[in-house]
Amino acid sequence: MILCLDREFSQQELAERDELDLRNISAKIWPTLLSKCTAKELRLYHLKLASLEGIDRLTHTRRLTLEWGAKIESLEPVSKLSGLTHLAIGDFPRLQQLDGLEKLSELKELRLSGSLGGGSPLRLESIEPVTRISGLTRLSLSNVKLKDDDITSLVRCTHLRHLSLTNQFDRSQVAFLASRLNEQLVEPLTAYVQTHLLCMKCNSLTSMFTGRRMPFLCPVCDASRFEKLTRQFEKKVNDA
Repeated sequence: MILCLDREFSQQELAERDELDLRNISAKIWPTLLSKCTAKELRLYHLKLASLEGIDRLTHTRRLTLEWGAKIESLEPVSKLSGLTHLAIGDFPRLQQLDGLEKLSELKELRLSGSLGGGSPLRLESIEPVTRISGLTRLSLSNVKLKDDDITSLVRCTHLRHLSLTNQFDRSQVAFLASRLNEQLVEPLTAYVQTHLLCMKCNSLTSMFTGRRMPFLCPVCDASRFEKLTRQFEKKVNDA
């Protein structure tokens, strides 16, 4: 259920619903939200707050999505939500560090993203803190840029079964992860991913090759280059 908190809303709905999508959350309404909300699955969209302080009062919440928090710089308060199993963070332009998330001992799924539609990326210092989340089985990085430009530390995520990466990352580093993680991943990291985009010449489905600044190619019209790039990636995996 969607509730816009910048207008009149039912506090009874806030208190009784197991699934809620709460929008336009100001500092004025934040205490009411924290005291009333008992949702197990919660999406907080358009957070006008400067801080998430107090969010640990949402003790019933197990699945949490935080989206569009233009003023928020720290996720430290979220690290106190010890019962979280799923966490999604999107479009937090001031967020730079993920330190503290390793305290979420029950966390199984983490999704990190910049703004939707290819806008401003989520700019983080490093992805390394994620590797300290002991039970993580699913990780998604979408429109994310790392200051240290390094995703190789993800090899330490020994329980990971699902890893989704958009093409902001170095091809050789993805190949390195493939060499170490593919045996445990349900869907292995590969040289390319088939898309739903049709080739303008032959109408075949094109594929997006893995890695930063890599092309979309048609397996028919671009056969030679397609095979060459596939072999190159496989060699990088074997040599890693």
